[in-house]
Amino acid sequence: MSIRNRVLIGFVLCIILPIIALGIVGSALFQTVLQKKYSEQSQLINASVARNVATIFKDATAYSDQSMFSSRVQDFLNQDADERDMTEIPSLLNQTFLMYGPLDTVTLYTLDGEAYSRSKSDLKPVSMEQLRQSGVLSEMIRRNGISVWLGPYEGSGLSPSNRFFTQLRVVNDLNRQETIGYVMLQYQFNELDQVFNFYSSKLDIPNHFMLVNQEGLIVYDNQGNAGGENLRGKVSKPFDLGGDSGSGKLEFNGTKSILSVQPLNMKDLGISNLTLVSVVPWDYLTGETTAIIRSIGIVMAVILLLALLFNMMFIKRYIRFIIRMMHTMKLIELGDLGVRMALDSRDETGSLARSFNRLVEKVEELIEEVKQEQARKNRAELMLLQAQIKPHFIMNTLESINALNMRNERDKVSQMVYRLGQNLHISFQEQEEITLGKEIGYLQNYFEIQKVRFGHLFDYEIVMPPELEKYSILKFTLQPLVENSIQHGFDDIDRKGMIVVRVEERERNLLLWVEDNGSGIDPDILPSFHYRKSKLAEDRRRSDGRVGLGVMNVADRLRMHYGAGYGMFICSDPGRGTKIQCLIPKREGDSNDDSRFNS
Repeated sequence: MSIRNRVLIGFVLCIILPIIALGIVGSALFQTVLQKKYSEQSQLINASVARNVATIFKDATAYSDQSMFSSRVQDFLNQDADERDMTEIPSLLNQTFLMYGPLDTVTLYTLDGEAYSRSKSDLKPVSMEQLRQSGVLSEMIRRNGISVWLGPYEGSGLSPSNRFFTQLRVVNDLNRQETIGYVMLQYQFNELDQVFNFYSSKLDIPNHFMLVNQEGLIVYDNQGNAGGENLRGKVSKPFDLGGDSGSGKLEFNGTKSILSVQPLNMKDLGISNLTLVSVVPWDYLTGETTAIIRSIGIVMAVILLLALLFNMMFIKRYIRFIIRMMHTMKLIELGDLGVRMALDSRDETGSLARSFNRLVEKVEELIEEVKQEQARKNRAELMLLQAQIKPHFIMNTLESINALNMRNERDKVSQMVYRLGQNLHISFQEQEEITLGKEIGYLQNYFEIQKVRFGHLFDYEIVMPPELEKYSILKFTLQPLVENSIQHGFDDIDRKGMIVVRVEERERNLLLWVEDNGSGIDPDILPSFHYRKSKLAEDRRRSDGRVGLGVMNVADRLRMHYGAGYGMFICSDPGRGTKIQCLIPKREGDSNDDSRFNS
């Protein structure tokens, strides 16, 4: 038997017959796969619809916030009953609340039980007594400013029309945060119809959208024929309205359908019991399945015949090209961006190879740009952190200077002004690094200024070998650490505070120590201090008075500026003191810097 015939028989046995068998089995699995895929698509659509719905309620809540806290409403609710100008009420309600398009009716309640209402559709206002009897008033008070939302068909008759969503909330005084009244707002959200119609008609998907509460009550139906009914009575099997999003096949009103649920994430608005439900008839998905499968079968038969001919003529050449490209891509994946595809053809494979080579070149350029951009970003962030470390003691120093001047202690005034001026001169310089001599000189000025203010509170000692003065350090490294010890370390101790600053040389690095004998840091708080601090850790540190923002800024600046392996380390023994160690590389500073350390 010739090789051509053997290839043909192998092609039939290994390709054609398996494809036919696969088609038979695949047709049986087609509906299951279709259901799964559409369920995923439906969940994506529902998630998008849910975001649009949430936006409508968020806009309404934002407008109600703005209206409640307007000066006119605040002044009106703070007035006594005999001070209120009844002629101003229509203007107040119209101009403050009813300028918002979806808002139909507003009712403002005072603490003495009076209700003032305006409506675009002449709805009858709800009295304070009705609010109390319905139980909604107590829920409003419990939430203390967070809205209570009632959909159509909810609220025990509080809404006289099933077209409106009702928002009720406490009005608090903007300054005293005390309750000064209540407000009921009733909205006709025509935007809901626009959203639902877009995802139904514009996308050519017959989606039936409903908003359903936890009890299954349909409070909103975009088709307008199921509002007020219970969804659980319209489906063939139970499902969870309070869980996560999901889809499933069941009968809705006796018709096989795909039903999808999507919880509305609006708890921050006071809405936690609404779920978006969409229903699509199963026939819409499977109506043309049979014709599609038949057409696919015919097309596949033709394709298989053409594939046999193609295999004989072209496939081997293209396979070799693909293998070469895969090998090249693996090299690129390993990081070798210098490899290129050989250009040995002028047909489409040659064009593909040239495009591939250009793509690799572009990727190489982009990677380099990303590296440069990241470097610029790191520098900008470093500059921001440095800008946050400002001389917080300036105002206190100026107050101390004023006090000394009032006592005619002019020598001390002159000394403090001189030292403050030196420190400000350093802070205004733009360079990131200065010599250790200048940093220590700056620190000594700071100590002497603080000694004038807190001389009875602490003593200090600075220990640094003179030969280390020439090495550079990131500006404002030591002063925030010393400031933290003075401001927070000596408050609760019965002894005189002592701060020791030491500079040591260790191989190719420098160790800078700031030690105090203060009150120390709580062991439960200490582990929360990390580089690139998380928001939780930052919140915990804000609640702790022992370590300030400047300390952590120093830690972040050292790590960003000098890289991994360098930074700040804190050890603390509550009641006995704190040690802070800064590890930096040993680099010589500017030879023209004539700063010196004077002990």
